Amino acid sequence: MKILNRKDAMNRRLYQRLIIVETAIYRVSYLNRSILGVLLQQSAALE
Repeated sequence: MKILNRKDAMNRRLYQRLIIVETAIYRVSYLNRSILGVLLQQSAALE
């Protein structure tokens, strides 16, 4: 894809950063859910 001007280039960079941020948020939320699941299972086993 050919970038025609600076505004297109800036929009493209911002879009790529947005994807990276969304991916990071998804990974953190997934880790939080999996860690919470393990902690809940451990606390239920201790009771």
